[in-house]
Amino acid sequence: MSLSTNIDHLSARRLPNPWAFPTLSVEQVAMVYGISRGTAYKAVRTGRIPSLRLGARRLVIPTIAVWRSLGLDPPPPPAAREERVDETNDSGNAKGPRLRTRRGPE
Repeated sequence: MSLSTNIDHLSARRLPNPWAFPTLSVEQVAMVYGISRGTAYKAVRTGRIPSLRLGARRLVIPTIAVWRSLGLDPPPPPAAREERVDETNDSGNAKGPRLRTRRGPE
């Protein structure tokens, strides 16, 4: 599923998770703020909406910046998951469980 199909119907009540969608398009940010596309591009040009230019034409807005501009705290990043790993020493005897930290879904 692409980003655009996931968050085409954005509203100020339902902001995308910044860890799942680190950036938004100018059009998506306009929908969040409830402003026109032209007004959003003007706000990007004047610096009122922080943006990043990728390549010669693509403009994106960090999702965390949108959360903060609305006075909201973004959700915390996904927690590291712990996985048990049983190790053995050279003689084949178990050394005991060890926890290995993994990030994100498998």
